[in-house]
Amino acid sequence: MPFFQHFLLQKVSQWEEQL
Repeated sequence: MPFFQHFLLQKVSQWEEQL
């Protein structure tokens, strides 16, 4: 579960950077 959360966090970070 923690791994999945970390992956999600990274994705969100990327999206925020793109915006």
